[in-house]
Amino acid sequence: MNNSILQYLALGLLVITSLVLILSTQWRWTAIALGIQYGMVFLLVAPALPIGLAAVKLLTGLMVVTILSASQPTFEPEGQAYHGSSVVWFRLLAAGLIWLFVFTMSPALSDWVPASYPVLTGGALLFGMGILQLGMTTRTLRVILGLLTALSGFEIIYASIEPSSLVAALLSATTLGLALVGGYLMMEADEVEQ
Repeated sequence: MNNSILQYLALGLLVITSLVLILSTQWRWTAIALGIQYGMVFLLVAPALPIGLAAVKLLTGLMVVTILSASQPTFEPEGQAYHGSSVVWFRLLAAGLIWLFVFTMSPALSDWVPASYPVLTGGALLFGMGILQLGMTTRTLRVILGLLTALSGFEIIYASIEPSSLVAALLSATTLGLALVGGYLMMEADEVEQ
Protein backbone atom coordinates (compact mmCIF):
# COMPACT_ATOMS: atom_id res chain seq x y z
CA MET A 1 0.00 0.00 0.00
CA ASN A 2 1.05 3.55 -0.60
CA ASN A 3 2.51 5.35 2.41
CA SER A 4 0.19 8.32 1.94
CA ILE A 5 -2.89 6.11 1.99
CA LEU A 6 -1.71 4.53 5.25
CA GLN A 7 -1.20 7.97 6.77
CA TYR A 8 -4.73 9.08 5.84
CA LEU A 9 -6.09 5.81 7.22
CA ALA A 10 -4.15 6.45 10.43
CA LEU A 11 -5.60 9.97 10.60
CA GLY A 12 -9.13 8.63 10.26
CA LEU A 13 -8.55 6.06 12.99
CA LEU A 14 -7.07 8.75 15.25
CA VAL A 15 -10.32 10.70 14.93
CA ILE A 16 -12.28 7.61 15.98
CA THR A 17 -9.98 6.60 18.83
CA SER A 18 -9.81 10.11 20.24
CA LEU A 19 -13.62 10.19 20.29
CA VAL A 20 -13.76 6.81 22.04
CA LEU A 21 -11.28 8.06 24.66
CA ILE A 22 -13.47 11.10 25.33
CA LEU A 23 -16.81 9.24 25.45
CA SER A 24 -16.08 5.75 26.75
CA THR A 25 -16.94 4.89 30.33
CA GLN A 26 -15.70 1.30 30.16
CA TRP A 27 -11.97 0.86 30.62
CA ARG A 28 -11.78 -2.07 28.21
CA TRP A 29 -12.92 0.09 25.29
CA THR A 30 -10.59 2.81 26.49
CA ALA A 31 -7.65 0.39 26.52
CA ILE A 32 -8.47 -0.86 23.02
CA ALA A 33 -8.76 2.70 21.69
CA LEU A 34 -5.47 3.69 23.34
CA GLY A 35 -3.70 0.68 21.83
CA ILE A 36 -5.03 1.49 18.37
CA GLN A 37 -4.05 5.13 18.87
CA TYR A 38 -0.44 4.13 19.58
CA GLY A 39 -0.48 1.94 16.47
CA MET A 40 -1.55 4.94 14.41
CA VAL A 41 1.16 7.08 16.04
CA PHE A 42 3.62 4.45 14.82
CA LEU A 43 2.27 4.75 11.26
CA LEU A 44 2.54 8.54 11.32
CA VAL A 45 6.10 8.72 12.71
CA ALA A 46 7.48 5.78 10.68
CA PRO A 47 8.32 7.88 7.57
CA ALA A 48 10.27 10.43 9.64
CA LEU A 49 12.12 8.06 11.99
CA PRO A 50 14.12 4.88 11.44
CA ILE A 51 11.80 1.89 11.68
CA GLY A 52 13.43 0.65 14.89
CA LEU A 53 12.91 3.99 16.59
CA ALA A 54 9.30 4.17 15.41
CA ALA A 55 8.79 0.63 16.74
CA VAL A 56 10.01 1.84 20.14
CA LYS A 57 7.07 4.26 20.20
CA LEU A 58 4.68 1.41 19.38
CA LEU A 59 6.14 -0.86 22.06
CA THR A 60 6.05 1.95 24.60
CA GLY A 61 2.39 2.52 23.80
CA LEU A 62 1.58 -1.16 24.21
CA MET A 63 3.39 -1.19 27.56
CA VAL A 64 1.35 1.84 28.62
CA VAL A 65 -1.88 0.05 27.73
CA THR A 66 -0.73 -2.98 29.70
CA ILE A 67 0.23 -0.93 32.76
CA LEU A 68 -3.03 1.01 32.80
CA SER A 69 -5.13 -2.11 32.21
CA ALA A 70 -3.38 -4.01 35.00
CA SER A 71 -3.98 -1.21 37.48
CA GLN A 72 -7.72 -0.85 36.91
CA PRO A 73 -9.81 -1.01 40.06
CA THR A 74 -11.70 -4.20 40.76
CA PHE A 75 -15.00 -2.34 41.01
CA GLU A 76 -16.71 0.52 39.20
CA PRO A 77 -17.34 3.42 41.58
CA GLU A 78 -20.95 4.54 41.75
CA GLY A 79 -21.86 7.52 39.65
CA GLN A 80 -19.00 7.02 37.18
CA ALA A 81 -20.40 4.14 35.15
CA TYR A 82 -23.07 6.14 33.31
CA HIS A 83 -23.05 9.57 31.75
CA GLY A 84 -26.29 11.32 30.98
CA SER A 85 -27.12 12.27 27.42
CA SER A 86 -26.29 15.92 28.06
CA VAL A 87 -22.72 14.98 29.03
CA VAL A 88 -22.32 12.89 25.89
CA TRP A 89 -23.69 15.67 23.66
CA PHE A 90 -21.45 18.25 25.33
CA ARG A 91 -18.37 16.07 24.81
CA LEU A 92 -19.35 15.44 21.18
CA LEU A 93 -19.76 19.17 20.59
CA ALA A 94 -16.43 19.98 22.24
CA ALA A 95 -14.68 17.26 20.23
CA GLY A 96 -16.31 18.57 17.05
CA LEU A 97 -14.99 22.05 17.77
CA ILE A 98 -11.48 20.68 18.28
CA TRP A 99 -11.75 18.74 15.01
CA LEU A 100 -13.01 21.82 13.17
CA PHE A 101 -10.16 23.92 14.51
CA VAL A 102 -7.52 21.29 13.71
CA PHE A 103 -8.73 20.50 10.20
CA THR A 104 -8.99 24.17 9.25
CA MET A 105 -5.64 25.19 10.78
CA SER A 106 -3.51 22.26 9.55
CA PRO A 107 -2.89 23.70 6.06
CA ALA A 108 -1.56 26.89 7.68
CA LEU A 109 0.72 24.84 9.94
CA SER A 110 2.43 23.35 6.90
CA ASP A 111 4.07 26.74 6.30
CA TRP A 112 5.94 26.39 9.61
CA VAL A 113 6.41 22.64 10.00
CA PRO A 114 7.85 20.62 7.10
CA ALA A 115 5.57 17.59 7.35
CA SER A 116 2.76 16.03 5.37
CA TYR A 117 -0.87 16.97 5.97
CA PRO A 118 -1.82 13.71 7.76
CA VAL A 119 1.18 13.99 10.11
CA LEU A 120 0.45 17.60 11.06
CA THR A 121 -3.27 17.03 11.38
CA GLY A 122 -2.84 13.82 13.38
CA GLY A 123 -0.40 15.44 15.79
CA ALA A 124 -2.52 18.55 16.27
CA LEU A 125 -5.66 16.44 16.64
CA LEU A 126 -4.16 14.30 19.40
CA PHE A 127 -2.70 17.31 21.14
CA GLY A 128 -6.03 19.15 21.07
CA MET A 129 -8.06 16.13 22.17
CA GLY A 130 -5.60 15.46 24.99
CA ILE A 131 -5.95 19.01 26.26
CA LEU A 132 -9.75 18.70 25.97
CA GLN A 133 -9.66 15.47 27.99
CA LEU A 134 -7.57 17.21 30.66
CA GLY A 135 -10.08 20.02 30.91
CA MET A 136 -13.13 17.79 31.28
CA THR A 137 -12.31 15.56 34.23
CA THR A 138 -10.45 15.07 37.46
CA ARG A 139 -10.55 11.25 37.44
CA THR A 140 -7.07 9.77 37.53
CA LEU A 141 -7.44 7.52 34.49
CA ARG A 142 -8.94 10.31 32.38
CA VAL A 143 -6.22 12.78 33.37
CA ILE A 144 -3.49 10.27 32.52
CA LEU A 145 -5.21 9.50 29.20
CA GLY A 146 -5.35 13.22 28.42
CA LEU A 147 -1.65 13.65 29.20
CA LEU A 148 -0.69 10.59 27.15
CA THR A 149 -2.82 11.70 24.20
CA ALA A 150 -1.39 15.22 24.21
CA LEU A 151 2.14 13.82 24.49
CA SER A 152 1.46 11.49 21.54
CA GLY A 153 0.39 14.46 19.44
CA PHE A 154 3.56 16.30 20.40
CA GLU A 155 5.66 13.24 19.53
CA ILE A 156 4.15 13.02 16.04
CA ILE A 157 4.85 16.66 15.21
CA TYR A 158 8.28 16.72 16.84
CA ALA A 159 9.41 13.55 15.06
CA SER A 160 8.71 15.22 11.72
CA ILE A 161 10.82 18.23 12.72
CA GLU A 162 13.76 16.53 14.46
CA PRO A 163 14.27 12.77 14.18
CA SER A 164 16.52 12.51 17.23
CA SER A 165 17.12 9.18 18.97
CA LEU A 166 17.79 10.85 22.32
CA VAL A 167 14.56 12.88 22.24
CA ALA A 168 12.57 9.80 21.20
CA ALA A 169 14.06 7.87 24.13
CA LEU A 170 13.27 10.69 26.56
CA LEU A 171 9.70 10.94 25.29
CA SER A 172 9.28 7.17 25.64
CA ALA A 173 10.62 7.33 29.20
CA THR A 174 8.23 10.18 29.96
CA THR A 175 5.32 8.21 28.53
CA LEU A 176 6.18 5.16 30.62
CA GLY A 177 6.64 7.34 33.69
CA LEU A 178 3.18 8.85 33.23
CA ALA A 179 1.65 5.39 32.89
CA LEU A 180 3.43 4.14 36.01
CA VAL A 181 2.34 7.16 38.06
CA GLY A 182 -1.22 6.81 36.78
CA GLY A 183 -1.27 3.10 37.55
CA TYR A 184 0.05 3.70 41.04
CA LEU A 185 -2.50 6.44 41.74
CA MET A 186 -5.37 4.28 40.49
CA MET A 187 -4.26 1.35 42.65
CA GLU A 188 -3.95 3.62 45.69
CA ALA A 189 -7.45 5.02 45.08
CA ASP A 190 -8.79 1.46 44.77
CA GLU A 191 -7.24 0.47 48.12
CA VAL A 192 -8.67 3.56 49.82
CA GLU A 193 -12.17 2.80 48.49
CA GLN A 194 -12.07 -0.79 49.77
